[in-house]
Amino acid sequence: MKSTVTSKGQVTIPQEIRSKAKIVPGSQLNFQLENDGTLIAHVLSRDISELKGMIKIKRKKPVSLKEMKNAISDGANESTQ
Repeated sequence: MKSTVTSKGQVTIPQEIRSKAKIVPGSQLNFQLENDGTLIAHVLSRDISELKGMIKIKRKKPVSLKEMKNAISDGANESTQ
């Protein structure tokens, strides 16, 4: 299979290779250049379970319906002033 490099350095990876390597939009590739000039591309993939706990979320008390209505009302009042 053959691809052409664009003036921006971009290459289209043929569909057959993308399918077999499970490359999807947003996939990251790691490139390695061997001494003999061979270029190796590794698909960096993660199991979704590895992401658990990476982002800490401070949970606050849920906002009540009354508080939401008041915030909307306050915002509407500010935009008319």
